[in-house]
Amino acid sequence: MTLEKLYDFYEKAYFSEIETKEKLHSRVQAVFSLIVIAATILTYLAKNTTFESNLSLSCFVASLTVLSFIILLYSCWRLKNAFWGNAFKYCPTPADINKYHLELIKFEGDFKDYCHTNNLTYNNEHNPEQGLKEFINNKLIECTSWNIQKNELRSSEIFESLKYFFYSLIPLLIAVSVFLCADLDSASPRKSSSPNYLIIPLENIRRI
Repeated sequence: MTLEKLYDFYEKAYFSEIETKEKLHSRVQAVFSLIVIAATILTYLAKNTTFESNLSLSCFVASLTVLSFIILLYSCWRLKNAFWGNAFKYCPTPADINKYHLELIKFEGDFKDYCHTNNLTYNNEHNPEQGLKEFINNKLIECTSWNIQKNELRSSEIFESLKYFFYSLIPLLIAVSVFLCADLDSASPRKSSSPNYLIIPLENIRRI
């Protein structure tokens, strides 16, 4: 493989990792939306489970709710690792590249003067164009290698988060099934809301 083809390969790999970063960001948002939906259901269960009609089933539902919530929190923590703390490395800006190129040109001029003063032969070993290519190529290698590692880490964390999210659905689905079948919803319209009347005998009423 020639140096030009190798340079093209590094360039494509660099931009490919940048694109992968955006795709992983979209996946993080999708998983987070699922976590929010599950957390909303768990909140409803925790808030509206009644302990008056069937204490044992209510405690069972409450235990499953707590278990599911703990697993969901761990899933959210793994997802956080895929979203924060994964800074990417980017190639220098055009202004920085141009500044470095000008420094290479100045250095070559100074080196030529040195060679001329000391009767040395200059063999074009400090060619600015070649030095600039090597500089950009090294930056592409450095940034792409770093970004590949970060994307692999983020992808792994997203996978683990999604795996534990599905684990949290197991107790959640069982809790919802028992909650609905046993009619443990304190906000259910089937619950009797008829008022309780207090009957006071007439002889206990003080007459004025």
